[in-house]
Amino acid sequence: MGDELFGLAAEGFYISIDLPGPGPDAGDGLEWVMIEKTATEGSNKTAEEYLLMTVRPVLDPRKPDATVAHFFQDVATNTLIIRRDGRNIRAGLHGRNETPNNADVDLHDKIRNTTVALLARMGLSGPQWKKLVEGLFEYDSSEKGKTA
Repeated sequence: MGDELFGLAAEGFYISIDLPGPGPDAGDGLEWVMIEKTATEGSNKTAEEYLLMTVRPVLDPRKPDATVAHFFQDVATNTLIIRRDGRNIRAGLHGRNETPNNADVDLHDKIRNTTVALLARMGLSGPQWKKLVEGLFEYDSSEKGKTA
């Protein structure tokens, strides 16, 4: 556990997120989510296809006894949907149960998590999601199957 992977995302994989500013103590400065669900439908031969990925906040996988290392509680999910219809591509994000992670954390993380969660609700998490979407579009199939 903890080896960096290159290639397609899959259910059960962890993603670390390094937001600007101080990160959570539980994640040693990184937010952590796990890919809970992926789905695809259609093909490049049809007029329409989509990719769906749902992530959930989790503890830092390098520290199994830690608390959730994210500004949201582990009841929150974010689902990213990328849809292609002909030559048009759209991406959307749907957040559910986005509650600040203020249980079992120190005062620093309570203040930080509340602030970051409020900023995310105001739409200021958009640049981070945009980076993920751009990364998906830039995927190099020659890297498929390689691991670090």
